[in-house]
Amino acid sequence: HAARRGAAALAAGRRADRRGGREGAGEMVLARIHANGRSGLAASAFVVLFAYLAVVLVLTLAPFNRTPAADWAWVGAVQSTSAAFRVGGPPGVSRTFVLTAAGNDPVNILNSTYAQDVFLPSGDDEGDFPVVSLFSDELTPNTKYAYYILASDASVLWEGSFTTPVAEGERMNFRVATAGCALSGSKDPVFDRIAELEPFMFLNAGDLHYADIGAEDIPSRVRMISTVLGSEPMRNLYTKVAMSYMWDDHDYCGNNLNAACEGRVSSRKAYQKAFPHYPLGAVEVGAAGEADDRGLFNASIYQAFTIGTVRFVLSELRSEAVESTDDFPGSIMSQEQRAWLEAEFSNAANYDFVVWLTSKPWVGPAETGGDNWQGFAKDREEISNFIAETIGAGPQNLLVISSDAHMLAFDDGSNTDFSTGDQSIAGFPIVQSGPLHNIGSVKGGPFSDGCTTYTAEMNHQFSLLDFDFDGGEPCVSISSYRRELGAKKLTTIMSKKLCGKIMKAGDAVENPVGSCVNRKFQAHTAALFVIDGLLILTFSLIAFKSFEARFAKHAVGILIGTAVLTFMAGVGLPLLIYLKSKGFQLESLVLSIVLLIEMIGAHVWLFLARKQDKTVAASAEMEKAL
Repeated sequence: HAARRGAAALAAGRRADRRGGREGAGEMVLARIHANGRSGLAASAFVVLFAYLAVVLVLTLAPFNRTPAADWAWVGAVQSTSAAFRVGGPPGVSRTFVLTAAGNDPVNILNSTYAQDVFLPSGDDEGDFPVVSLFSDELTPNTKYAYYILASDASVLWEGSFTTPVAEGERMNFRVATAGCALSGSKDPVFDRIAELEPFMFLNAGDLHYADIGAEDIPSRVRMISTVLGSEPMRNLYTKVAMSYMWDDHDYCGNNLNAACEGRVSSRKAYQKAFPHYPLGAVEVGAAGEADDRGLFNASIYQAFTIGTVRFVLSELRSEAVESTDDFPGSIMSQEQRAWLEAEFSNAANYDFVVWLTSKPWVGPAETGGDNWQGFAKDREEISNFIAETIGAGPQNLLVISSDAHMLAFDDGSNTDFSTGDQSIAGFPIVQSGPLHNIGSVKGGPFSDGCTTYTAEMNHQFSLLDFDFDGGEPCVSISSYRRELGAKKLTTIMSKKLCGKIMKAGDAVENPVGSCVNRKFQAHTAALFVIDGLLILTFSLIAFKSFEARFAKHAVGILIGTAVLTFMAGVGLPLLIYLKSKGFQLESLVLSIVLLIEMIGAHVWLFLARKQDKTVAASAEMEKAL
């Protein structure tokens, strides 16, 4: 740019010479070249700032869906002959919901298993996100089904699928994928990778989204469900398998909120309205009270169900929990839920495995006021004693899943036994699984097999449970994975196979074993930081020398300007993305390096242009002398 402008200045000087203004022609050329240099510096700053705004916009918005799905449906409460559905769409319109064996034409309703005309109501209670609840109890065991939403012209607006299990009590091999903690509307490929592994069911262990809605507001909560299903990768997983889901804090009310949340009742009812859940334990034991005119209960959402010969027990640890203080030991669940849970544990001998989902992490020393089981040490000890008296003294078939902590971890039972009996067996294997899409965090520990997360980076992690009954005794294989930078690549973090009696005696209080060591960054991220630092140094030297040679009188200002530009390009970009998206994104560092390389290249080009400037100026001086 400077060279071209310099040539133009030389031509102007020659025209001035022809008009008789030989004096000052060379000075005019040099003045113009210096002015062009200053405008080039200003233009560089403008370009960097514009690139910043564009990159920040892309990296903070592109990985997430912000738009609710116009029409949506998903399936849950899947059993051998029945399933529940929730169907959402625009208020005041009619749709047709069709359920049919996979492969059938959805438009041919006569061949469908179940077809229902659906009118999506409008009104103050519904807001802009009405939902209709549907249920079919005429399904065939061990069969794949597809479901559709059809418009009035029979066009397909939405589709999903699932497979029914064999009859309850019959053994079947099946796969469950599980994890929690996905930032709202995530479009990360980890959901596609999970779907490609073809699980029978996805067990969401909490924090389906991070809306943190604390007010009494059902429509806003339903809107977030619609927004989650508006994300194509999330939709590809959540609507292609049987779903089971228990909330945690962020999708219940807000960070670490429990029974004191203002929106507690709305959260309970929004869950029932928008998610096709299994029968609620509170309703079954008569602790739910009366339903409202929409059939929704102000009740805790704990529930249990059976797939084949595996019993799944989902505790609800938010809407009934009261945190501990120095004068109060805390209460993590109501007495009704505790009695229900103990009844489930008492029946463990009727199943090959009992899988207990506890959204709050179990392992760790007692901590007054803590949000996890550490803050409810009395409850944890009493439940451990009950486990020892029942499951530990009998089938020893309890496996526990937990999330909330943004990490993968496994303990073989060495650190999960908080019972007080001398000879008791209450140590159960536990799988910490997550996050699906969030920055890493560590809660509790230690774990016999350690933990894996990166606390300054986005993590994309999940686990698989493969139940196998082909051998002489029932087995479950546990595998945990991490999605790396390449969308197709999954790294195996942990793999275990447990058969028969899977529990052990431990001493979590007096003799914890194992560790939970984490790092801030992966090795390749640290290497990129080193490259970034070297490029910052290179750019600083080249830029300062380039500008200082032209503007010697302004060396201090040039030094400050160069420092600002280098900080913005090399440090500010990853830092800003970190703050905006609540976690470091490796892509921001890669773009930062690309930006620095481009800026270095630009200054090398300017250096060559400056040499041409000198040639132009010398020619002007020669013409003046002549």
